[in-house]
Amino acid sequence: MKPYTYLIGWPEHNTWYYGVRYATGCNPSDLWNPNTTSSKHVTAFVAEHGAPSVREIRRTFKNTIQARVWKERVLKRMKVVGNDRWLNKHDSMSPPIQSGETHHAKQIEYRKNHPMKRPEARMRQHNNWLGNKNPMTNPDVVAKKVAKTSGDTHHMKRPEISNKVSGKNNYIYKDPEALFKRRIQFIEMNKLRLGTHYRKIGCQYCGREIGATAHKKHETHCQTNLTSSVGNTDRLC
Repeated sequence: MKPYTYLIGWPEHNTWYYGVRYATGCNPSDLWNPNTTSSKHVTAFVAEHGAPSVREIRRTFKNTIQARVWKERVLKRMKVVGNDRWLNKHDSMSPPIQSGETHHAKQIEYRKNHPMKRPEARMRQHNNWLGNKNPMTNPDVVAKKVAKTSGDTHHMKRPEISNKVSGKNNYIYKDPEALFKRRIQFIEMNKLRLGTHYRKIGCQYCGREIGATAHKKHETHCQTNLTSSVGNTDRLC
């Protein structure tokens, strides 16, 4: 399996399509032999104008996530959604575009009909925040919050909790020499684990260099959240 992105086009009609393939067992050699993309817009255009004269492999990748991220990055940067030259009708960051409709026109129409554009809706929200529905002005809510965070009922007023949080019962704080040895021990552990405090490791999914302590967590998040990966990749531009 070798995921890849590709570009197909009809120069005589000035029409193009940028796609990605990451199916099981895929290989760049199968572009239009026999793979002909899964886009219904491309299928309809081929039925009317024939096979594309331009078929290019743009880039290959190590895994599926890298390929999908790169495709969305290209579509977003080139602003192909809503462009008549491209058969791509949507990306992960834009809603699908209907026939005869542009993305800009759709945004304008949505803003015109937004619920908060109606005067009665704005007035209702304003009254709610001025009245008792506002948690910052509701007397009952404020009194309950004050009672919870101040006075004798506060949890930090209890000695067993305050001593535990402050570490006063920990033997290490009662012996300055032991505390110093413990700090040296932590420093040596960090040097052994990281090699250097400023070492960074590249993420295999988005390419960003992440600190060694946060590298594993970042890769897990990057692998399971494609939208986040797209955002991280765009920072490299």
